[in-house]
Amino acid sequence: VTYCFGTDGEDTEIAWNWVHHNRAESCGVGIYIDNGSANFRIHHNVSWANENSGIRLNTPSHNNLVAHNTVLHNGDSVHYWGADNNSDQEGCRLINNIFTDEVVTGTGMEVSHNYAGQEPGLANPGNQDFRLKDDSPCISVGITLEGIPQEHQGKAPDLGAYAHGFDPWKPGHDW
Repeated sequence: VTYCFGTDGEDTEIAWNWVHHNRAESCGVGIYIDNGSANFRIHHNVSWANENSGIRLNTPSHNNLVAHNTVLHNGDSVHYWGADNNSDQEGCRLINNIFTDEVVTGTGMEVSHNYAGQEPGLANPGNQDFRLKDDSPCISVGITLEGIPQEHQGKAPDLGAYAHGFDPWKPGHDW
């Protein structure tokens, strides 16, 4: 649904989006940061029902932050591919996300404070309500990340794209 190749994002944000149902025959990916791309901040997105990956960071991939995303029921949640078995993801971070499918990362990737499982406690994802229910295991278990909006009512940020107890944001640009 989104794609770049060999791009210095220069701190570009990919945020506040719903990316879903990419059925492309060659590669159905939600957010696709292809080989040789760096310096993207990918946060507060919901990626679901994509044929291959919800988010893909092909190698080499440097200094990309993937935080506060809700990634549900894709071929896999996060994956990568690198020519000649390149697995270099130095400086990349995968933090405070919700994943329901396999996560495959390369070398140098920091992975912490993510939910991985089938029951993240979402209100009604079948009807695109991705808010956290009161008993969700994803509430107040994240960490604070500088430069990323993180409303929260508890002792720590929540995981995923929607903070518990706040009005839900609407995807896309508001012209």
